This record gives sequence, structure tokens and C-alpha cells, in this order.
Amino acid sequence: LLARGEAAACVRRCHLRWVIVCHGSSGLTYTSWRWVAKVAALGYGALVPDSFAHARALGLRRREPAQLPVGEALASRYWAGNIAYETPCGWNAAEGGYPLCYSTDVDSVVADPEGWTEFYERIFLLRQRELDYLVSHLPAFIRGDARFILLGQSEGGMVAARYHHPALEERLDGRVIAAWSCEHNYYVGSAVAAGLCGGRCRRSTPVLNIIGSEDEFFGARNFSKASRIAASSSMRGRFSNLRRSSWRQPLEGHCLAALRRGGLSPASAAVVLRGAGHDTSLTHDNTVRDLLSEFLAAPTRFAQGGSLSLPLLCRRRASQLFECDEDGAAEGVSETEAGLVHATYHFPPRLPLPPEEGRANLASKDEGLPRVVRAAHNEAAMVPMPGSSTPLASWPPLLLPPLCLLLVVAAGLSR
Repeated sequence: LLARGEAAACVRRCHLRWVIVCHGSSGLTYTSWRWVAKVAALGYGALVPDSFAHARALGLRRREPAQLPVGEALASRYWAGNIAYETPCGWNAAEGGYPLCYSTDVDSVVADPEGWTEFYERIFLLRQRELDYLVSHLPAFIRGDARFILLGQSEGGMVAARYHHPALEERLDGRVIAAWSCEHNYYVGSAVAAGLCGGRCRRSTPVLNIIGSEDEFFGARNFSKASRIAASSSMRGRFSNLRRSSWRQPLEGHCLAALRRGGLSPASAAVVLRGAGHDTSLTHDNTVRDLLSEFLAAPTRFAQGGSLSLPLLCRRRASQLFECDEDGAAEGVSETEAGLVHATYHFPPRLPLPPEEGRANLASKDEGLPRVVRAAHNEAAMVPMPGSSTPLASWPPLLLPPLCLLLVVAAGLSR
């Protein structure tokens, strides 16, 4: 990656397409960081609004920033778990007492679905206002004719799917929705919110949805949090009213239905990665990089014959729906510096892999789970969620000043 001064000089002289990356619920960690690294390595500019950079006095959510490495020291940290923060973020006083830090607990959501619906909607409103400020105050080094892609992972994927701003929409070349299924589940308050932009998206703007078949949060399998919550007998009783009637079983685990309801461009596609969990980089990193590279280069042609990777690596299951096998399914696995395990790549990422820290021949203990051991990274950095007894009145109102710190990650890398 380029040092800060070199990056600034590069973006001033280069005509870049910019990717706005919306990180997941733990911030710029794990696979959210790897999305940014892939974008930069492919030669695009990455703008990453950090939802954990809010001032302490706001009392919303915050993680103290770490000193980021630069140059090769940063490039070698592709598989890092956390390079951006010094502290976690939690509800208890020892971890800041920030109410908008969370880790979804199935029992808590089932016990108080209305309260959690309101909670998650506040999360979206927070992220929406952050993006509103970014769009209205783009850095001066971004040219007035620059084009954008909106990319989001997990919580950020939900944001990328729902977010709409007229000024951005007219400059938006595409959306990448990762690890989010665009379905009316526990994470959104209505069927309209589960769709794309509340029906306000420009229909010609292509969308690429990438999600694992074994996603622990929003997948269709019966062990995902979305499936377990929706299948709960108490949940079915609570959601018998009309407003919740679109909570249905079984879930599909991808955005195809939302793409079709929105009448979006035929260049759009939903790609299900067979065997992948919430962090798809552990099993399908090469496939995802290929798909991302092609989509960023030519979004309007991606699913209409412009992608070489879709027919080569994936199978068409329906119009605009594809399923891709695991990278190197017959190969061994390697451990990352964060203790996670990923497929061993003969053709590694453009950012170099760190030295291997060990190998293991790991097999799944549970039927249907992928062979690669996955850590629930959204939970690892968070404290356990308190029970539903925490009163909603204790949550602060979402009153944000015009402040949103940006992390501009290096762009314009040589290949």
C-alpha cells in the first residue's frame, strides 16, 4: 500500500472510481478490512466512514483508534483480525458503556422483538446519517466527475442495500451487498426496509449480492440467527400482525427476490458461495476477488456476459442467481494471525499473505457446516449482549453533529 503522501499525490492526478465501503458491526476488522484491501489492490480508491470514530461525548459508539501501519507493514496484514482499533466497544462501563455496540443474541431478540426492531433501526439511522455527511462533504481531492460504487459487509451490507441519497444516486455505478440477504428478518423493521433503497434506487444501477450458503446470521440454513428467530414459536405469535406478516419461512438467504421486486438491471446478480460462512474470505477469497474485479470494472455488463468468472467458477441456479464452489476444496487450510483458518491459496491475494502460523486438517463436527473453522467475528470483539430488561429509555437519541471521520485507504496500486 502507498504511504499517505504518495496516496494523496496519486488521487490528485488519477481519475479513480471510488468505492465507499460500509464496514460491519465491529468496525474495520476481519473481512471488512479485507474488502478494503481488495478494493485498493484492484486499483480503486476506498472511502471508509468509520462508525466507531464518533466523539466520546455523543455516547453512541466508539473504539479508540490504533496507529495504522503503512507501506509493506500494512500490506502484509491482509489476514489480520484488527489493525484499526486499540479498544473494544461494549455496553458495560469497562468497554465504554456505548449503547449502539452490540452482538445479536437470539434469546434476547425473541424475548423482546419490538425493542430489538427499534434498536436495529437506530443502528441504520446512525449509519445513514454518517453517509449523508460523507456524501455532502466529499474530500476535496475527489474530482467532481468521479463515479462511485457502494459496498457493504454484514451490517454495512444492510446499509448499502437500504441507503439512498439523490446526490450519490446520480453518480453511483453499482452496489455490492455482502453477507446480507435483503430479506425481512429480525434485522429490519419492515418488508419495505428489507428491499433496496425503499424502492427509490435507480433501476439501471447494477447490484452484486455475495453471501455464504452457511451464513451464521442471515443465511437460509436452520442454524442461522435469522432462521432461529423466525422459527421461534413465540416469535410467530408476536409477529402475527400485518406489519410482520412478511416474516416467512423458509428464508432464501440471498437478495434475488429483492432484486426482482425492485425491477433492477439484468446486470445485477445474487451469488451464493457454497460452504461459506459470514466471512466469505476464509473459503472463497479468490472467487470473491475475481467477481469484485469484474463488477468494479464493468458493472453494467457483469451478469450479461461481461463476467468470465461466473460461468467458469459458478453455476446458474436461476435467472440472476448463481452458486459457486469453495476455493481449492481439495486443498489444506492455513491459520491466520488472528487464529482463524482459511483455504490455502496457490494464487494468493494481490496483497501478500503473512507467513503461515500453522496448518490443521480440520473437519466439520456439525452436518452441513463448511470444512473451514469460522469464528463469529462480529461477536468476538463485542461483550455479551445484556438481556432485554435494559430499558429503551436509556438509549440516547440519535442527534449527530456534522461529524464523521473518514479513513481513506490507499488507492491506485500497481498490479
